[in-house]
Amino acid sequence: MDEMKDDIGGQPVKMSDEDLLLLVRHHVRRRILVTVGSEGKINASILRQRLGISTGSLYYNLRQLTPLIAQDQKRVYYLTEEGKRIYRILTEQAQDLTSQRSEGVISRIGNAIFPIWLFAPLYESRVVAATLGFLSLFVLLFVLVAGRHSIFLLNISPVTRVSISDLATQMALTIVVSSAFLSAISLIMSGRIKSITAHLKQLKSSGLLNFAKEQLKFTASIIVAFLPLGLLPGIAMVERVLNLGFIGSGDILARDAVLVLSQTIAVIMLGAAVSYVKKMRWQAGLAAALAYFYLSHGLSLFLR
Repeated sequence: MDEMKDDIGGQPVKMSDEDLLLLVRHHVRRRILVTVGSEGKINASILRQRLGISTGSLYYNLRQLTPLIAQDQKRVYYLTEEGKRIYRILTEQAQDLTSQRSEGVISRIGNAIFPIWLFAPLYESRVVAATLGFLSLFVLLFVLVAGRHSIFLLNISPVTRVSISDLATQMALTIVVSSAFLSAISLIMSGRIKSITAHLKQLKSSGLLNFAKEQLKFTASIIVAFLPLGLLPGIAMVERVLNLGFIGSGDILARDAVLVLSQTIAVIMLGAAVSYVKKMRWQAGLAAALAYFYLSHGLSLFLR
């Protein structure tokens, strides 16, 4: 009977969060609640201007929001305790939705720019990795010899005469340094290594044979990612055969433009390879590839 008296006497019945959320189901009421919550306190005229609605619509919706919004003696609106609770729920939902949309957009951009999918079949099969790695190495060496260029990491330079032994040494050094550096930098950036001792223990427990197999597939992925570096010597080979005079005529600007383009594509592919093989986010994989890019240019300047 006491509860009946409360209802008959006009005392407010406590509403659940579900019922209170129904009050802000309409977009105008939801905007009113969020605006009042973000401002703390606000009068009717400023609130109406912020929302861009009529006075009648404002007061009608404010009456609907009576359990959530109250008015003090100065006729300033503020959130009740229930209103603050619903406001927190709405803002958390908005943040989650924004985060999901942002992550979705970033993920789509990453998938479009970084060809991580390219390295899935390469890495899942040792036969495919060995075959594509060998073919990529053969193609790259062929265009370097035919186009009369040398290679060191990401740097491609024209030479007057190609020495097969020197080129083989340069390529072997490039592959070893690239594999070692990208493996080390990816471990550091991924945060999966606490110390060198812990990593050595991990290698010992997993077995050297398994480590060698994984490293072989990673090396094959790196060689495939190096394929764009054959663009400059490939063009030089074609123009030398056809006597086009595009790069061989001494047009440094054109040569540098082609080199920058090939290096950019190679860095993107290296980032994708590191991201897939080392199970990292594509942003971290790209950061590792950029670190390798700076290493390449730093060593090139140092060795000149």
